[in-house]
Amino acid sequence: MRFQRFETFIDKFPKSIYIPNAHYWLGQLLFNKAMYPEAQMHFDKVISLYPDSNKRSDALLKQGTVLQKLGDNAGAKKLFQQVVDEYPESNSANLAKSRLLTKG
Repeated sequence: MRFQRFETFIDKFPKSIYIPNAHYWLGQLLFNKAMYPEAQMHFDKVISLYPDSNKRSDALLKQGTVLQKLGDNAGAKKLFQQVVDEYPESNSANLAKSRLLTKG
């Protein structure tokens, strides 16, 4: 499975500067396969363990999208607003703003 390479990298190189990216992209692959709880776990690792990662704003946005898919619109809205508040000039914030507008 494609996920195995990311999992192997995470296991073999836990101190690598690329670990946040590996978690993000593994989460993205899982999201694309509609494996939402598994994707959520990897996005959460980026958000909570790597606050300085350049993938954190993207992970927050995707985590909000995961929550939407799981039916938690209030949780999704909170995360979208967090992206806008913490990363106002980012592409992720622009996408989050559009999600906030369409989801009320």
